[in-house]
Amino acid sequence: MSSFDLIVIGAGIHGAAVAREAAAQGLSVAVLEQFSAPAQATSCRSSKLIHGGLRYLESKQFHLVYECLREQRILLRTAPHLVHRSEFAIPILPQAKRAPWLIQMGLYVYWLLGGARPQRLALNTALADGLRTTQFAALLSYADAQTDDAALTRAVLASAQSMGARVEFDASCEQIELQQASVAISFRQHERSEIWRARAVVNASGPWVNQVLQRVQPPQASLAIEWVRGSHIELPGALSRCYYVEAPDGRAVFILPWQGHRLVGTTERIHRDSIDDCHASDEEIDYLLETYNRYFSPACQRSQLIDAWAGLRVLPAAKQSPFTRARDAILLNDRKSQPRIVSIYGGKLTSHRATAVRVVKQLDLISKPKLYDTSRQLLPDIFSR
Repeated sequence: MSSFDLIVIGAGIHGAAVAREAAAQGLSVAVLEQFSAPAQATSCRSSKLIHGGLRYLESKQFHLVYECLREQRILLRTAPHLVHRSEFAIPILPQAKRAPWLIQMGLYVYWLLGGARPQRLALNTALADGLRTTQFAALLSYADAQTDDAALTRAVLASAQSMGARVEFDASCEQIELQQASVAISFRQHERSEIWRARAVVNASGPWVNQVLQRVQPPQASLAIEWVRGSHIELPGALSRCYYVEAPDGRAVFILPWQGHRLVGTTERIHRDSIDDCHASDEEIDYLLETYNRYFSPACQRSQLIDAWAGLRVLPAAKQSPFTRARDAILLNDRKSQPRIVSIYGGKLTSHRATAVRVVKQLDLISKPKLYDTSRQLLPDIFSR
């Protein structure tokens, strides 16, 4: 029977980050991933942004914005081959829900929290992208960052492996038995069942978080959650910069350069179907096309659609709109002191390292000096391998 300090369930961005942080602190780590590769669900279906979350200022999530902007600076320094600065332009319609002065004030608060200094652009700077410049009151600009979310996840996991973490794919967790001082995990891999033991386990299974918790003995409490679907569409044509626009219903939507195309997203719809049946609905595609055509010409028709896809976020169940709910990662433990299992609910791609630091700190397994500082450690260049 193999034994470890920590077993992580899930090789999405948060599972990979926890494995990396734990390995950097000298722990023996194993990762069990149900798919044949990392980043096969939510972690490859985001908006591909490493950003502070400008819109989170509206719901007063100042701590989250500050944390994400700090982590953005770290990633720009430690993963320049994966994360790059991009200019974001905000075209302001005269009839927009948010007045130009309000957006400008938000950009200055964003700057004070650690973002780049905002600017005012001449409207003709966006003519090459097809922006309908004649109908806008102003064009504001700031800087954030972009990435390939799946590639970033693979690099974080490769960093964990370089420090000794073991990763097993096609490994489906069947049962987790919490014992007094350890955890026994039964999993199936390639028609073979195994039992591994660890001092603790981290449930980083994303949308499957509560399904994994149902396999724990003795039974554990779980949080009431909703799956929120974020859909994107890809349209033809390159872009010179990113655009942050207001949809007809007042939501914020990004229009971004992505692999030579235009990526438009995201939506926020409650997903009531199976996790395995997650795709952009016709209604969402029409919504994103309408938003895009509101700002750009020539108008794009549905027949020009290159691709459409969706991912699932995990948010606490609540009555208010998903757009206004808190986006901090929630950590659920089986006990306050030296928990045997920690479950991660939600969280942001940008702040994956900060979430991992919190998780490893709560586990309280460290008994030796820290080997590496992940805020300074360069991520490997997986493309050169």
